[in-house]
Amino acid sequence: LSNDDQIQAGRDLARQVQRVSMFKSARHVALYLANDGEIDPAGIVALCQRQAKHVYAPVIQGNRADARLTFAPWRTIHPWVLNRYRIPEPHVSLRDHRRPEQLDLIFMPLVAFDAAGQRLGMGGGFYDRTLAARGHRKVFRKPRLIGIAHEFQKIDQIPTDAWDVPLDGILTNEGFYAL
Repeated sequence: LSNDDQIQAGRDLARQVQRVSMFKSARHVALYLANDGEIDPAGIVALCQRQAKHVYAPVIQGNRADARLTFAPWRTIHPWVLNRYRIPEPHVSLRDHRRPEQLDLIFMPLVAFDAAGQRLGMGGGFYDRTLAARGHRKVFRKPRLIGIAHEFQKIDQIPTDAWDVPLDGILTNEGFYAL
């Protein structure tokens, strides 16, 4: 996509999220910084800030084999540092980080998705490892999980593995798929 196409898709994404009830009721929301052509949720970050929602960014904790995510406050007054993948992360004290269950909503990047809500990520497994406990509970109230993608990233079917964490919905620049 051209830079202009990416900017427009991000704007459309921010318009679409305003229709999602999970977003409307959320107070603690995690988003990511767009990387490698991912749809940019910057408009959602700005919307959260205007609505006085608490916004967090993922931070990789641990070594490659078992690394998980925590979520640090998304504040421009704090420095951001590049992680091992050269993606900026907020640099704040660990005591200010949140665990997933302390969040209401996590927006997750994806490479592709299908109508059943299966998600194909970038292959690092960070979200699946971090959210693995969700698959072991019969009732799971939070965080709610929404994948974010361009509409053209929808494909017919994605194979699943036992460790894949199911989503509650997928938001694209053209609409929302409730699951």
